Amino acid sequence: MRALLGRPADPAKCWRREIWTREQAARVWPTWSQFLIYPKKMRTSANIPTLLGAMAQFNAAGYECLRWARWAEEDEVYVRCLKCHKRAWSHGARRGKYRWRCVTKKMYEAHQKAKDYQVGAHSRNGCGLQFDDTKGTPFETMQAPLGLVFFALYFPAEYIDQSLRVNKLHAQADELSTVLTTLKEPQHAELAVSLRHLAKVFCGTLFLEYQPIMVSEAGRILLQTNIAADDAARAARRAKIQGWKKVISANYKAIRADVDRLERMDKAQAQRPAASARERTGRYRGLMGTMRRIASAAWFDSDPPSRGR
Repeated sequence: MRALLGRPADPAKCWRREIWTREQAARVWPTWSQFLIYPKKMRTSANIPTLLGAMAQFNAAGYECLRWARWAEEDEVYVRCLKCHKRAWSHGARRGKYRWRCVTKKMYEAHQKAKDYQVGAHSRNGCGLQFDDTKGTPFETMQAPLGLVFFALYFPAEYIDQSLRVNKLHAQADELSTVLTTLKEPQHAELAVSLRHLAKVFCGTLFLEYQPIMVSEAGRILLQTNIAADDAARAARRAKIQGWKKVISANYKAIRADVDRLERMDKAQAQRPAASARERTGRYRGLMGTMRRIASAAWFDSDPPSRGR
């Protein structure tokens, strides 16, 4: 998937990114009716065999989009254990589907010793659960290509169902219908929203890569315009975060000194209660002044970075 959607050298392929979150996909990617020239041709029998062939080559992309839908954050795919919600680590892949392991302390230390690595301080304290990209989703036992689900979420579902049945692919049509019905259940509501947004990435990229003749010029321009606007917004937000970090770094020593003095005053209060109270008031005012400078200079009109970034 990274080879398909990673950052390109060719500026014309600006849709390629290392990560698409569901929020970015919702902002940037056009709907099928905005993007394609002849969306109603999806009903004809000629398109499905071609698209199924493209999906076979694009199989890894489907699992990558599923990972984005489940675990993508702003700068990384942060896979969390389905049981204890701690970070899980990649444990191999097959045909684009990754396996994950929530590493326990014992597992990590045994691995380090087996590799003759030094076992130092670490934070691996997971539950040991092993799972793959589809575990806990309606696609866990699905035999049909995962891309069919994205197509059914991108287009009106009946287009895909009709096209599969016209091509006598009744088993795949029945399986897809079951998966889409399960996806409507309350426990999958959040995943369904994410998948619907990421379906625009998967299907839009597949058409751009394998069926560019079906992409309208207006749709291509709309996508490029949206990407440029999103890139500018992300750059502005990164600049704000960097400004925030610089201000905090520049004022950290002053804050730390004020806090240390207040702690010392707490210990000395019994011996010099009146003087300590005056000094505490002055030091507290100084601390609040420093915090106001940080709040003013760090552009708190924008959201803070997630997970401390």
